[in-house]
Amino acid sequence: MPILTEDIKLLESAVMADVPEGGGAMTGIEVLDAVSNNLFPDSSTVDRAIGRFRARKLYGVGHTDDTDLMLGAHVLITDAPNDPLVHCALVQTPGWSDTRADLVEKVERYLVKGPRVNYRLWGTHYAGGLQIRLVSLVGGNAPSGGDCIVLTNPNGDEQYLRILKTAISTETIAVIEGSGTVLLQATVVLCDIGNELDYDFLGPPAQRVGLVEADWAQLYQTNVSGGAKFYGIKPLAVAGEPGDYSVLTTGGIYTPVVPAATVESPIIDQYPLTVRQSLSRTAQAAVSLPAVVLSLAPGTQLKLPTACEPGSLSLTHGATVFLDDGEGNLKQGALVVGTVNYRGKEIAMLPGAPNYGSASNTVTYRPATLAGAPTHSDSLTVTLANQGRAFVFAFEPPPAPGTLALSFMAQERWYDLADNGNGKLSGADSSHGVGTINYLTGSVGVTLGAIPDVGSQIIQQWGDAASAVPAAALPPRMTGVLGIDIRAKIDTLALSWSRGGVNYAAVCSAAGVISGDATGKVGTYDYATGELPLNFEPAVLPDGEVTVDFDRLAVTSSGVTNNGGGSYTLEQVPVTPGSVHFTVAVIPEAGFQLPASINVTDDGAGVLTSSHPQSLGAVVGSVNYTTGAVSVGSNISSGVNEQVVEIYPATGTGNTLYYDVQVFRAAHTTNLQNLAVGWMQHSGGTTVSQTLAVAPAWQLTVPVSAGLQLKTDGVIFSCGGDLYHASGGTLRKGWSIDTGAPSVESAGAVTSGGLVTVSSLPGSGINALVWSNAALDATAGASVGQGVFRTASAPLKAGVMQLQAGALVGSANEAGVISGDGWTGAVDFQRGIVRWSRASTFAPGPIPWDNWTAASPVAASALSYNAVFMQYLPLDRELLGIDTVRLPLDGRVRIYRPADILVVHNTLTTQLPNPLVKGTAYDLGRERIASVRVKDVLGVLVPSSLYVSDLNPGFITFPVESNLTPYSHPFTVEDRIEDVVVCRQADISGKLDLLSSLTHDFPADTSFVSSALAFGDLFARAHGDFGQGTWTGAWSDALIGAAPPLAKFSAGQYPITTTNRGAITERWALIFTSNTAFKVVGESVGDLGVFPMVNDCAPVNPATGAPYFTLPALGWGGGWAAGNVLRFDTAACGAPFWVVQTILQGPASLDSDVFLLAFRTDVDRP
Repeated sequence: MPILTEDIKLLESAVMADVPEGGGAMTGIEVLDAVSNNLFPDSSTVDRAIGRFRARKLYGVGHTDDTDLMLGAHVLITDAPNDPLVHCALVQTPGWSDTRADLVEKVERYLVKGPRVNYRLWGTHYAGGLQIRLVSLVGGNAPSGGDCIVLTNPNGDEQYLRILKTAISTETIAVIEGSGTVLLQATVVLCDIGNELDYDFLGPPAQRVGLVEADWAQLYQTNVSGGAKFYGIKPLAVAGEPGDYSVLTTGGIYTPVVPAATVESPIIDQYPLTVRQSLSRTAQAAVSLPAVVLSLAPGTQLKLPTACEPGSLSLTHGATVFLDDGEGNLKQGALVVGTVNYRGKEIAMLPGAPNYGSASNTVTYRPATLAGAPTHSDSLTVTLANQGRAFVFAFEPPPAPGTLALSFMAQERWYDLADNGNGKLSGADSSHGVGTINYLTGSVGVTLGAIPDVGSQIIQQWGDAASAVPAAALPPRMTGVLGIDIRAKIDTLALSWSRGGVNYAAVCSAAGVISGDATGKVGTYDYATGELPLNFEPAVLPDGEVTVDFDRLAVTSSGVTNNGGGSYTLEQVPVTPGSVHFTVAVIPEAGFQLPASINVTDDGAGVLTSSHPQSLGAVVGSVNYTTGAVSVGSNISSGVNEQVVEIYPATGTGNTLYYDVQVFRAAHTTNLQNLAVGWMQHSGGTTVSQTLAVAPAWQLTVPVSAGLQLKTDGVIFSCGGDLYHASGGTLRKGWSIDTGAPSVESAGAVTSGGLVTVSSLPGSGINALVWSNAALDATAGASVGQGVFRTASAPLKAGVMQLQAGALVGSANEAGVISGDGWTGAVDFQRGIVRWSRASTFAPGPIPWDNWTAASPVAASALSYNAVFMQYLPLDRELLGIDTVRLPLDGRVRIYRPADILVVHNTLTTQLPNPLVKGTAYDLGRERIASVRVKDVLGVLVPSSLYVSDLNPGFITFPVESNLTPYSHPFTVEDRIEDVVVCRQADISGKLDLLSSLTHDFPADTSFVSSALAFGDLFARAHGDFGQGTWTGAWSDALIGAAPPLAKFSAGQYPITTTNRGAITERWALIFTSNTAFKVVGESVGDLGVFPMVNDCAPVNPATGAPYFTLPALGWGGGWAAGNVLRFDTAACGAPFWVVQTILQGPASLDSDVFLLAFRTDVDRP
């Protein structure tokens, strides 16, 4: 017979209380409608003070003595509590007999452990602490207020922590390196946490190389896994009409699942534009590091002296070659065996990698340069029109490798995608999204891992591709600088030196060019030392001093007569060509960076030129060597730096305003009244021979363009077979990939002006440079005029925020409008998005700085903000019964998702006449009604067998033969219209797009949208029987071991039967105790006793009084022996689910409150 309404019941679980063992197996106790506290008790004063999380497990069943089908069974909340501080939701459970402890564990799985954080716990932290200290030597994104992180000890102790606020500082710390320590710059983050540490966490000391990570506590990010799925109810905000393909709910798509308390947490001096360094491709050539014999095994770490260009590294271990794939993986063929940290300069073999044994190891790679930080920013507003997962962008200027960061918000959570430096955008987890970037054109295509929220921003930050550029015209040899007497006759210079007993020699021409066993030239007069530098570049380096022989004139400087108008006369003539040196002062000029004076020399042919770097070679005047007449012009052409505003149009990334440093030629007026005479030799002096033994000062000069600087980190070259590289301005010689240390810690120095001094020469003596990397840093002058960023934490307190750059301070009012000191813009306090500008109007193109009339841009590195983070404070997990650290920050969970079944419904009540006339059809006032129920005046439900509902026309009739005596009049009829639809898309605004249209009119406020927890078709059955040789204690749906060789059960001929009333969802094992009897064991119900084979086996379900199943005795064949097992499963005509009640902080607004839920099904018509 078909399942009737009265057969469908809600039954209690074994323990209806908020204790760890709450829930459990099904009972036969029915949850009766309209009974006070039939599910949850009253709320206490403490509940109202701190909030409460309650959960009750129910079973929706269809109890009949057959196996008739419940079609499309589902449960939903049809009426929400009226108290605005009380919320209810449904949660599906996969276990028939699971407990509250299982539910809590599932709910807490909203956040799970994600990838490693590039910060380490600094030092051991002890149980009970409320602060942790993190350190990083390579920078990167630090955790911020509101983040949830995971600490894991080597022994497996693990704890999830919610960060309340952070304080980030850059400190010089002592770092263990080899057998000693070095002082390095590090980023230190002090984190206040919301819950005490449960364990002692073993943080390592600050150590750059040689750290065995597995011996120390590890720090991880968290990812959203979803955890439990929640189903709930919201009222309609806008009326729905037939034909509508979307509805809008009040209050979005989230419902509170745990109470959340907020505290105000200041966040100050946050710098949003200085987060990531570029991994710029500046290598001149690949570098091969010195070979080292070592064992390559799981956990082995190899160190690089510089950053590495992704996709360029190879490791040769004996005859085995490993390559990096550009995404941080080290591969042997297709097998990933290790990781490559391009920025962290490290190769690490994975724990599961093969042991390759001991062999010679050589690492070859193309160096990269870490420079600058994201200074440009823009955003795209997500609208209904452009909402989706795929987006394209065009960035101008193009991003530097490794600097592009893209942030988007989906379901009120921020996700970040970062450029890996090799053309790929990806997140901390692959599910966050993926994209590609063309560094030459600036074009980007990205597919987000989730559809971003309407009204949010897709934020982009990047650094200019020109932030680091390869140096050009690099010297082929090291130069030994020899200081000689300014009076030396250049064409008499002779140099001699030796190495290993072999002698070498060179001479100098009248033009100052060295030839022979060395090259080089005579430099310009050094005003600081008073010497003439001889730049000596031998093919073979001396192993001692260099002998310099020359003739010099025995005269001193000449006097000078000022004739006026730029005309001068030297008092001693004739003058030796190439011996004239003097300075001339420069008149300052507003808006230009001019030197105070210019050094002037003659070229030996009567032309006076400037020797100052900004105007090197510019013609100043002339000299007559015979008469001593000197003429100096009033202007010279000099290169200076001028700031200009460069504005990019909307065809690129959209009005991104910044200014850059550009070099141009400009005429500068010289002060002709302030000429100081240096050496001016005349030809008539006495010649004196002189011999000097000089120790050269070895150096090399990297040409540095105006406005740029040499990066003092990352310079790497080889000379004579020895490797040199720069770190922190110190030149280091040699390198061990094993220890991560040079053979000579200090072998010279590197300056930003391009001068590299060398104090430890190559052992071979061969003076031949092979350059692998030298880069110029162009970020020093980068400033910005407008942009957008997201704050480290959100939501923010409205009206409390400042933007600052030096003395320029702007503030945001409660409406989010930024003003003051030239600042404009807006703040989205809820999402933490800040759009700001320093200029009101501008047009594309370069504008000279002196003509820039709008508010001035600011240095990107100086831009900071202050705000107040509305921190959600974790509540006491013991009192609340659940740990909120792993739950959403605000305690809310999603109740609508794509593909969910939605029920849009509206319920009206109609009071019937008193007395009621039997046999009369009462019109309920609307058609196509979904369901009807009748209550008497006392709220007692009238059985549906006592009335007839004609749902399509909307009538109800009480037959003449119905016995209504037990019920009190008047009767009230509740009728509900509904449309059951599928959700196509759910936006956080509450807009739900539907796959099919509405068919009823649904007024706002009194109509609701419920998400239904669907179970599918349900009916009782036994299935999946198989024999097993022995019982292992493991519940498996597949055979463990071998089947009994002869024993069989003929389930086809004698099927195991059950009923909708008796069956539960369970796995059963019939374990033979002898060859004639077996005991019945259920996975959740346990041991039900021993049963003989000669009788039908029908253990009784105590909750219903019907057998769990009936196994016919005739089905047994021979061959069964003690220890053999018959395994099979049963499925119930019903399903368990949890009802969650959340009480938020605040007083009760009602003395009594109710909510309604409905377990529903369709049935076969008879």
